[in-house]
Amino acid sequence: MYDLTIAIPTYQRLPQLQNNLMQLLRLIRENGLTDRIQVCVSDNGSTDGTWAFLEQIRQDYAFVKCFRQSENLRFARNFWTVGLMGDGKYLYFSGDDDSIPATSLDTLLRQAERFSHKALIMNSSLPSTEYSRRNPETGEVLELSDSKNYLDQCGLFFATFIGNLLFRRDYFQQYRECQSRIEQSAYPHFIPALRAIRSGDALVVNEPVCVPDDSIRSWRKWQRVYTAVDMARLVKQEMAPFLPENLTGNILRSLARSLPMACVYFWQNEWERRQHPGKLSFWSQSEPPMQNPYVSCSLANLWDIYMKNSYNNANTAKND
Repeated sequence: MYDLTIAIPTYQRLPQLQNNLMQLLRLIRENGLTDRIQVCVSDNGSTDGTWAFLEQIRQDYAFVKCFRQSENLRFARNFWTVGLMGDGKYLYFSGDDDSIPATSLDTLLRQAERFSHKALIMNSSLPSTEYSRRNPETGEVLELSDSKNYLDQCGLFFATFIGNLLFRRDYFQQYRECQSRIEQSAYPHFIPALRAIRSGDALVVNEPVCVPDDSIRSWRKWQRVYTAVDMARLVKQEMAPFLPENLTGNILRSLARSLPMACVYFWQNEWERRQHPGKLSFWSQSEPPMQNPYVSCSLANLWDIYMKNSYNNANTAKND
């Protein structure tokens, strides 16, 4: 068993993957870590030569495991696929366009060994305003007790960046059933992360690991859509039962500020899909958006998320 698995989901970004993966593999070899670090890559049905590149890589590097989806199953399913491929004691996700410096490999191994009793270790590769305003010292360890403590200390989106998250593999595998769920999400990692936070089984170490490159990410255009609908759905499902009702309401109202633009993008996408059957788009590659409760901007879905009062189950959920 490896000490660490680095899991990389990828789709249609061969140049970025080639650059970052080759750098990562070289660093692992040069630092004598081939027996401690495993790299797993799952190609989400790319058509740009990604799989041919990965087939050669897995022949040249014994510590690399690769898989190819038969078709594009969208990010969430590919995320769970690559997350469940590894054999390491701890699991770290990296974007195919994110660079991991040499010093970060040692940082990840040290964190996994030092905090092996925790289900989730978060680093500060992409700090939030809430986390940064305290000016934490380098290496500071912040224990998280529950969802409210997380919101106060880190902010809502801190755990949405996969480069911040280091899961204990046996904990992550408890959510294996998520791989076959119909619902799709831009933040599937938010589910196991929030549940570790809720149970007091998570902490933050002020040590950045990767260098995120947001300049070419396709979701920048669509981030308002996911912020408004996908994140709101997750807040309603994973946070509302464990927070005061007024706090959940404030979060949803804040997310709803981007709803008008989200609706424009959604219906533009739905119109194009109906005009051009089979055309691939960023979020409707497997099923029509209207059938996807995580991103659908149908009136019924928006009412259910933003208006329907489902907080009455809070006390029941807390007791469970």
